[in-house]
Amino acid sequence: MKRSNNPSPSSTAKRQRSESALARPRTCLSFAPGESTVPSLFKSDRPPSNLLELAALGLGSSRKPSKAYRIPPNFDTDACDWSNWEQAVEHFTELNLDSDIDDEEGIILFLQGAASGSSSSTLAIRKSRTLAWAMQTPSAAAMNSDFQVPQSAVDSTTIFDGRPLECTGPDVCCYVPAFYAFKKAVNETDISIPDDDENIVHALRLMEAGCAYYDDEALRQLALAKYLVPLCRPVFWCQSFFSDQDVDKKEICPDASCLVHSVDTQVAARSFPFLGEFKNEIGEGDSDPEYQAACDYHLFCQWKTTAVWRERSCVPSILMGLVGKDIVINGAIYMNGPIVQRLYRTELQVHGSDRLAAAKRLVHVFASLTTAVSTLRDFYHSLPSDPIPPYVEPTYTIEGWALTWEGSPIPSHPRSERMVFYATAKSSTNVAVSAVVKFSQTYSVDAHRKMEELGAAAPLLHHHFDDVIGRHVVLTKRLDPAEEPLDQGAVQRLRGALEGYHRAGFVFGDLRAPNIVRDNGALKLVDFDWAGHKGKVRYPKINTQLDWAKGVASYALILAEHDLAMLDKLSPPPA
Repeated sequence: MKRSNNPSPSSTAKRQRSESALARPRTCLSFAPGESTVPSLFKSDRPPSNLLELAALGLGSSRKPSKAYRIPPNFDTDACDWSNWEQAVEHFTELNLDSDIDDEEGIILFLQGAASGSSSSTLAIRKSRTLAWAMQTPSAAAMNSDFQVPQSAVDSTTIFDGRPLECTGPDVCCYVPAFYAFKKAVNETDISIPDDDENIVHALRLMEAGCAYYDDEALRQLALAKYLVPLCRPVFWCQSFFSDQDVDKKEICPDASCLVHSVDTQVAARSFPFLGEFKNEIGEGDSDPEYQAACDYHLFCQWKTTAVWRERSCVPSILMGLVGKDIVINGAIYMNGPIVQRLYRTELQVHGSDRLAAAKRLVHVFASLTTAVSTLRDFYHSLPSDPIPPYVEPTYTIEGWALTWEGSPIPSHPRSERMVFYATAKSSTNVAVSAVVKFSQTYSVDAHRKMEELGAAAPLLHHHFDDVIGRHVVLTKRLDPAEEPLDQGAVQRLRGALEGYHRAGFVFGDLRAPNIVRDNGALKLVDFDWAGHKGKVRYPKINTQLDWAKGVASYALILAEHDLAMLDKLSPPPA
């Protein structure tokens, strides 16, 4: 973190301050860790003369800031992981609270202490609860009442499994080739299993055993394991046996019902590329096997002996939950906390003539699972003995392009659902381009190309939709962020392109400073995630703390007037 050590300006320097800085209100964010999850936006209602006055104008006299920072103009506060705010402020410039307002651009962030009369122990209470949760066995931690503790905290103990929605992480298949290959294989419509394959009988017996009722969990596990063993031999389909060598005497041991362990590694530490949990019936007991397997994985990643894996990889593991007739297979990785996502789900209950086809499908699924588990075991065997840099690169490949990954524009939030990366992209013509790679759940390539045709979009190098990960894969030329204040001539040219864009029937939607770049003096737009045809695209759930145009709301239609109003907010038109 950079620190501004300049003393308060003298009276002579005060007279020389930029008049533009004093003639306008300032946009600010205030953040109180432990009391709120994201910063609040405010604008001073009159031009302030110094930082303390600015804080008083926005926060009131009852709240005192403990620190102040200048946020870089193109830092995307909406994408920032504020649960790790200490990492976020490392990218900001700390300001002296006693100093006067300078003429530099950028939003001011005030870090608040607790308000008078409020509970100053909120954060401590929350931390104590998550610490207590982390000290439980997985079977206890996965109980509904307890599992909500880390999920509501949104910190390193939170399992990013998509519940609640803000706990949705990046796609695990983009980091682990074994996950991608497995998910692709099990979703293929045409599979080829010979009619004389002996595993078809095991699959039919498994379906029969899975649909039966049992007095307890142990009996169900024994009955199903008889047929699971030949279908997927790398897995120990029995009660797990974590040994004393795996954990410190003070550490809790996972209680996974089945596992795969890998011991012959270069770093001489045991890995677990597969963890599974059995439950007898849905509604019996308080913990879900899917959640319990995730808690097993979370606990495994916290061991002192497995720190070697966190230093060298994203610790990939396949998690399975079996309850009643249901089977769920998830992929898990660890990046500042666990990320768990669904790879496949099926039922063992199939009636009539479809049973043979379903049995063949099960044989195919477990053959694919066997391959994935073996691939992960090989992965752990081959990891180098030396630690790797903390940045975990995607492993995704784009046909026709060779990618050299170079980091992310949001490094403070590796578990962000927004998957945006910098890379050097070399095409089949061997020309290297500085690029941005984006994996987006929504994207309008038509809208992007129309704006590019109008001269106001970053060049689109490649686009395709990947059915396996369910995301658009977008490769664009990397351009420099636009410098504030925006050049009025460039703004007017962008406005003209935007009006032509609207006449062509398109709207943009997310016209904020982080999405404006410059190219040889011209302003251009990036991120066409929300863009599309007028009357057909709506806003997603938005951060209401940001300064949006009037009429912008979660799930509302995106209108052309919103685009123009947002541009006016960034650079008011001359009087």
